[in-house]
Amino acid sequence: MPRARAFEPDKALESAMLLFWRQGYDATSVSDLTGAMGINKFSLYDVFGDKRSLFIRTLETYSHEWSRPRLKLLRDPGGREGLIRFLDLMDEDRRKGNLRDGCLILNSLVEFVGRDDDVAVAVRSHMKFVEDSFKTAVAGMIEEGALPDDTDISARAHHLMTLVQGIIALSKSKATSRIAASALRDIRTSVAG
Repeated sequence: MPRARAFEPDKALESAMLLFWRQGYDATSVSDLTGAMGINKFSLYDVFGDKRSLFIRTLETYSHEWSRPRLKLLRDPGGREGLIRFLDLMDEDRRKGNLRDGCLILNSLVEFVGRDDDVAVAVRSHMKFVEDSFKTAVAGMIEEGALPDDTDISARAHHLMTLVQGIIALSKSKATSRIAASALRDIRTSVAG
């Protein structure tokens, strides 16, 4: 009779995600992972595969479990209200210190640029969802009359994405977190009109 697992894979995966998010892929050893996940190496390899496979899964977990619920506001309710609620949630995350490690996807993009096709696929998939979410919010603002009918939806969405990613990056450092807070307030004010 096979032995039951002595750990919960979802919780172990979340612990690995948080560790990769805080330290990055290269700086995280298998020993670091097993310690954070509360499992041994055999269990890690048996359930999650190697370190790289585990990392890919953590990117997917981050995208689906942490990031997409926040981005959902850009789609529902969408428009101006959704964008304001998204920015308010982002500011709350910033104040609570939830942005001090940046964005796992953006961190991974920087760390892996040109090095790994599977990481690139996971990053592109997530960024496409982010882009589509911002496009939905911008389209909603046009429908509401908050933006002119001739607004370039893609360009405006890309502009907002860039600002948001910049704010997240600035939130990583105590030295620049005030700049991030100010930029976030400015964006929210311009959206609220």
